[in-house]
Amino acid sequence: MRRFVTVSWSIVFLGLAASASAQTATHLGCFADNQGAAPTGTMGRDLDGHAWNHGAMTVGACIEQCAQRGFRFAGVQYGSWCFCGNAFNRHGPSTACTMPCAGNAQEVCGGVWANSVYRVQRAVQPRIAPQTPPHQGGTGSPN
Repeated sequence: MRRFVTVSWSIVFLGLAASASAQTATHLGCFADNQGAAPTGTMGRDLDGHAWNHGAMTVGACIEQCAQRGFRFAGVQYGSWCFCGNAFNRHGPSTACTMPCAGNAQEVCGGVWANSVYRVQRAVQPRIAPQTPPHQGGTGSPN
């Protein structure tokens, strides 16, 4: 029974460590998008790897989407759009990042044809040494 309890706690601990590996990001500024790009999708966009529209968009939700897909940069635009990519700034800086995020009006989620861009960095997870189960008795003599 004790061995089972020890293994169970190890699994719970590992689960907590995995969920605690929150993404971190650095705000890089406001950058123009290609006004000639299609309104949806990524073709021709400044961040052209992945696009996602969400009615409750937040900066954190966008960063998480981009991080999960392995992209280096995340950009929020027009209050509810998220764009991911590995390069940006093809169209220069912008001053149009003034729209509140649809999911958190205290955050800025870009603007019209403007991305609030973040560098996505995965948080470093501490390595967890495997646990050795407690001694359960054996064939040796106690002396």
